[in-house]
Amino acid sequence: MTLKQLKHAVDETLKQTGDREIKVGIPNGKPYIGRTSITEVNTVSMGFDWDSNTFFVIPEHKMKEE
Repeated sequence: MTLKQLKHAVDETLKQTGDREIKVGIPNGKPYIGRTSITEVNTVSMGFDWDSNTFFVIPEHKMKEE
């Protein structure tokens, strides 16, 4: 996904949801009854130096690949 595609998705979501507070989270695959278990997003930032072409979404807690 590119940053432009992400912006478009966010803009479309904001049009549909209006002024509601919308949580930003990453599904983490943990078993949970009911809603999807997520790790909340702590911050976002643009990379620099070797990562200058990457926009990072930083989770609240470290996540690991299974």
